[in-house]
Formats: sequence, C-alpha cells, structure tokens
Amino acid sequence: MVAKALSVAVAIIAWRKKRDVIVVKYSDQYHYKNLGHNRNNLVDLARFLSEVTMAGNNENGMFRWLFEEVKPMYTDYNTADILCIYDFGWMTLSQETEKIIETEKQKGMKFYGLNVNSNNAYISSVIEMQEGINTPMDICDSVWMYEDGECKEIK
Repeated sequence: MVAKALSVAVAIIAWRKKRDVIVVKYSDQYHYKNLGHNRNNLVDLARFLSEVTMAGNNENGMFRWLFEEVKPMYTDYNTADILCIYDFGWMTLSQETEKIIETEKQKGMKFYGLNVNSNNAYISSVIEMQEGINTPMDICDSVWMYEDGECKEIK
C-alpha cells in the first residue's frame, strides 16, 4: 500500500513539473504503463497498481527488458530519472546489468531507491552486509527509506 501511494504521489509531482511518467512493476514478470504527462491518467495508474503479481524478483531481467525493449520505444525518456520503490532489496545484479545501468548513467540518467519495508532495522543490516555487491546502495545515486511515515535518506 505504501509503495502504491508513493508511486501516485511521485507521478503527481512529476505531472506538476510537466514531466512524463512511465511506471514499471515487476516480480518474475514485467509490466509498464506509459502515463505521459496527463494528470487525467491518475485513474489508469491506480488501476495498473492495483493489479499485483506476487512472486520472486528478477532485477537483471527487468533492467534488460526496460532498457532494451521499453526505452527504445520512448526516446523522450533517454535521460529520464528512475525511482525504484522496493520492499526489501534487489538480487545481486549481473555485470551485464551493471554495465547497462552505468551506460545510462553516463548519458545523464539518475537512479533513486526507496525502501518501503516495515522491518527497516533488519533491512539496514542486510544492506550493510551486502554493500559492495551491487545492491541498491551501489547502483542508486540516492537511497531513501520509508519509516514511521517519513522518508529518510540513507545514502
């Protein structure tokens, strides 16, 4: 619920700034919704986010899919910022995925992470243990944690 609410809030902020929005959701399958910059698409966003698939995560496949299949269809998003709202952490990213992300960063794309898991003390210890092995802390330019109704920057 928190991830959905924050996704809607971020879309509204982007629309106020006349920015286009694409929302991606994934588990072991990948789906996206191009909302453009039309605030009237809020109903479409709510409907899209309400259809949840619960399964494992495959960040390597999702990033390849996003950059090799989806992004080429939307050249206006070549230097878009990406906000990853996640509920735990990412699987270890392959060197291939890291290279794809680094290439996009060199073009001007920024990556932000937002953890919305309710067990943030546990998550913090896991993130610390995994530092250096391509976690959100390594990939994202900035990482935030949602805790007690507030977002706090942790990187």
